[in-house]
Amino acid sequence: MFKDNLKNFLKHGLMLGLYGVSAILPKRRTPVIIYHSVDESGSCISIGKDVFENQMALIKEGGYRTLTFSEIADIWKNGKAEPEKAVVLTFDDGFRNNYDVAFPILRKNGFTATIFLATDYIGKRCTWDKRSDIPDFPMLTWEMITEMGGYGIDFQPHTATHPHLPLISNNRIRDEIKRSRSTIEDKLDKRCDIFCYPYGEFDERVIRVLKEEGFIGAVAVNPDKENLYTIRRVGSMHLTTQLAFNVALKEGFSLYYSCKELVRKITMT
Repeated sequence: MFKDNLKNFLKHGLMLGLYGVSAILPKRRTPVIIYHSVDESGSCISIGKDVFENQMALIKEGGYRTLTFSEIADIWKNGKAEPEKAVVLTFDDGFRNNYDVAFPILRKNGFTATIFLATDYIGKRCTWDKRSDIPDFPMLTWEMITEMGGYGIDFQPHTATHPHLPLISNNRIRDEIKRSRSTIEDKLDKRCDIFCYPYGEFDERVIRVLKEEGFIGAVAVNPDKENLYTIRRVGSMHLTTQLAFNVALKEGFSLYYSCKELVRKITMT
């Protein structure tokens, strides 16, 4: 109990410090937030409906606008000026509750988002390799995806079968990427040029295929080095308090990751 209380106290203190510093430093770039499932299971990839709704209210009250990932990637690629107050909301995998629970909340607030689809599982359940606390959630159907796309939700590829990409052959890497992309493009009659790595895992082979196939960017979690093919996002598992979410909106987590990297380099020398 004492250790848990101390850990929470230190975490709260860190967030207060990050919030204060990030509020006065120039913003580096538009923050990108990862969600997966909006449900009450308490799994490692889940966020409750009330928490998600409160977070969307904070975005609205703060005067932020939401951008799709295609929009922000175009801004970064072409060196355009970023909006003063913007945030990118992303959902990985394509769970049905993104439609049943998250979509009405997004629509109520006038927000958009980007959903990365594991295309072979559309209309099925998520039975890929995953942690034991994650249920076999039902996935989006094409009817739901089409409706959301008509509203302005952006859909991009997340492979076909959700594999560990660094562990498979070069040919299968290309097939997973191309098949996921072509499925979405054919179904929605749109161009897909952003990719999301399953489990956040990638290597040089995966990035090379993305470049060869004409993707303009890809999202990661906490890469050692960040560029257009290793774009950092903040996971909702870190955003369990209002303070932490406000830190994310002010891009304070970039400072957090930079400090962690500095500590890692110092301890390795």
